[in-house]
Amino acid sequence: MKEEEFALIDRIVGGESNLYSYFVTKYNKEIFQLAFQLTKDRELAEDLTQDVFVKGFLKLNSFQQKSQFSTWLYRIGYNLIINELRKKKLFFSSFDDISETFDEAAEVDDFFSQKETELRYQKLDEALQTLPQDEYALILFHYYQQKQIDEIAFITAQTSANVKVKLFRIRKKLYTIMRYE
Repeated sequence: MKEEEFALIDRIVGGESNLYSYFVTKYNKEIFQLAFQLTKDRELAEDLTQDVFVKGFLKLNSFQQKSQFSTWLYRIGYNLIINELRKKKLFFSSFDDISETFDEAAEVDDFFSQKETELRYQKLDEALQTLPQDEYALILFHYYQQKQIDEIAFITAQTSANVKVKLFRIRKKLYTIMRYE
């Protein structure tokens, strides 16, 4: 599939711009879901989704085929969405200086590996709603969309190590919120 998409991109860059509709159709739902989950605003998410595809089309000649097209498009989407949230002052970044010990890591892992109950799901959902959008995006990419750490790092323009640390800190934050609520 990757090679087919690369061939299609070459044709689009070569002048067959109508073929870009393939990517819009294929990835529209995913990009919209990302935008909606981060903005919580359907209209804004629709506008941002359209902006992502326009920007992707305009920058298509800069796509270097080093990653999957969907990953590259997600990066454009993530950056546009976060920039829009910052402009609207809806974005609050907060990674606290948390000291991590082996015991703390084990405690957090144990907590999240316990059997899920309806109450735990409800508490988790409430805790997720308290996260800033940048933290929520990492959780969304890794746990809901099951993207690999390297792919998340590319999308968010971070190192893989940084993504791993942030995911751990977010899990610890969720643990703290859920445990003491």
